[in-house]
Amino acid sequence: MKTYSAKPFQSSLGIIIQINFKLLWATAMVFMAYYSWPTSAKWYGFGLISICAGLAAIGLVIEAIRTMAKLHARDKALENYVAQGGKTKSSEMASDDILDNAGMR
Repeated sequence: MKTYSAKPFQSSLGIIIQINFKLLWATAMVFMAYYSWPTSAKWYGFGLISICAGLAAIGLVIEAIRTMAKLHARDKALENYVAQGGKTKSSEMASDDILDNAGMR
């Protein structure tokens, strides 16, 4: 079970970097799979490496998409939460006279 931070308005920069790193690593795995594919049956072992690298690339892309979906869901939930409240209003500091007149002191 994943725990979440108590700060809902934290920066998404770390998550975005994580997504980009996963996609970059998946691209590297695709190139590795492509270039390690054997040209003859003599090098069949490289075929296994190539298949594993391709599967790793697919897994990394799926993880990146899941992370993007979670980030989008979090941003939409925060947007809906913020939309519930009205615009902030400024007010004066309550002076001693105002508190006395309101019966709060």
